[in-house]
Formats: sequence, C-alpha cells, structure tokens
Amino acid sequence: MIRPIWPFVLAVILAGCGSPPIPAPASSLTPPVHILPSALAALDAQHVIVVGSSTSDRTRGAIATTADGGRTWTSRALNMPPPNGVAARGTTVLVTADCPKATGPDCVWISTDSGGSFTDLPEVPRLVHPGLVDEKRGFVMTPLPYGTTLWVTDDAGATWAQTGDACVSGPTVAIDFPSPEVSWTACAGPGTTGQEGRAIWKSNWEGSSLQMMSSVGLGLDTGALPSSGTLLGISMTADGHGWLWTNDRLYTTSDAGRTWGPVKMADTSASSSVAAADLVTPQTGFAILNDGASPVVARTDDGGASWTELTSFPI
Repeated sequence: MIRPIWPFVLAVILAGCGSPPIPAPASSLTPPVHILPSALAALDAQHVIVVGSSTSDRTRGAIATTADGGRTWTSRALNMPPPNGVAARGTTVLVTADCPKATGPDCVWISTDSGGSFTDLPEVPRLVHPGLVDEKRGFVMTPLPYGTTLWVTDDAGATWAQTGDACVSGPTVAIDFPSPEVSWTACAGPGTTGQEGRAIWKSNWEGSSLQMMSSVGLGLDTGALPSSGTLLGISMTADGHGWLWTNDRLYTTSDAGRTWGPVKMADTSASSSVAAADLVTPQTGFAILNDGASPVVARTDDGGASWTELTSFPI
C-alpha cells in the first residue's frame, strides 16, 4: 500500500502563510527575452511566474512575470540553466533547474525579492518539483526508481534536511500545499508505465487527519481516480477543488480528490497536453499547454472548459 509519512515531514516544513502577492520584478536594466516555457506558479488570478529557456539560447534560463492576469508581461534572461520547476509564496521564489551535474551548483535557486535576483544553493543535489508553504518553508524532491527523497527547508533555503519518501510504494509525483492547514499528495505505485497504481492523499497541517481520498490499481480502489496516462502533477485549492494531469489529459475534482473527471478543453487542439498547471480558484487557473508545435501559456476562467492563450506572453 502507498503510505505517506506526513506527520514527520509536516512537523518540519509547515507554518502559517498569508504573504502579500508577488509583484512583477523590474526589468528596466535588462532587455526582454522570448521564452520557451517549462513551468509556472500562480499566487492568485493576477500574479503569475513562468520560467523556461531563452529561445535565443536554449542553454540559458529565462523568467516572465505578470501582475495583471496575463495581459502584460515582464521578461528577462536568467544566469542559470533552464528551470524545470518553480514555486512562489509572497516574495519567495524557489526554482529547480536542469543542472549539468547530479550534484553541486546550478540545480536549485532561490529568490527572496519576487524573482528580481536569484541565489544558487550549491549544497543540495539535483531536485525537482519545488514547493513552498510560506516564504521560509519549502521542499523539493529527488526522484528515485522506487521512491522519492524529500529535502525540506524552514529558513528560505539556507539549510536543508533530508527526509524519506512521502509515499512508501513508488515515488511521490507531486505535493501541493494550498494552505499550511491542508495538503494533497499524488503518489504513483507499481505497474507498467501509464497503468501504475496511484493514490491521492489529504492531510492537515499536523498530519493528524491523514486520509486517502482516492486510489486505483492498488487492490482496494477507492473513489474515482483515472488510471490511464502517466501521472505528472496536481494543483488544489484549499476548499477541495483541483486539477490532476497526466501526459495526455487534464482532470478536475470538486470534492477534495474523491472523484475526478476529464476536462474537455474545447478551445484547444486534440493533441494538446498539459506540461504544468496551477489552479488558483475553483474557476481560474493557468497552464502550459503543448499543442504539438510549441508550448503556450493559457488561462481559463471556467475551470478548464475554455482557454485563452495569453498572446502578450513573450514567446
């Protein structure tokens, strides 16, 4: 069975949040760049961060931010390899990058000024799926063949502590903390690619209300969790609305992850798939969509039924 170890992890990383929205970093001294987006983080319906690579130099990272819901953007190149993940809370931005080595520098970067400048954190190894609970406490994951090692920080990345896997049987795919009082964990389990067992867990801030919301392929299925595709990520709101995405579909829930249904995505092509997503209200969210040509950043205000490509986004 898949069993998280949240009582230990939560004791290390959880604290209250309520930070102010992140502003777009100033770029008056740096020219805007065109970006090939790979990851995004939304603080609310207006403030969004997108990271990826510069289209003029695919070996160099780039960042774009908006403070008006995607109507206008500020962008610039970053002095780091192309990021593959980003998390944001208040003025803190945590980024994981495609570092050239398994350990050492250029893997994890942190900003405490809304993405205006970043500091390399060289003491941690290659990590993925960054997450933040507040401006000080966060986590990243080291994917392993049969489990995931979590690294947690409670001082904005100054020091890190290594913990075990949040899911015992198979790797943790993603963890989302819409608030310090509640978290959701997406776990993959044994099985062939695209048909592995999987489960969604919910917990409170102290881990005392640990609950499996849904599972499939584990012998005792609960709820209604999709079994096809390769599980990639989860994004939840504190009231139990959320998205779950695989390599070929986007799914939605309105009952805290007990049941999931496919999002039709009528305004996108049949080949569209979700590379990254963030749901900020039950209706409004942002996603990086792959349409078979190049990824685009899109916004929905009806839970995913229709999408608007953010044409002003600098891609």
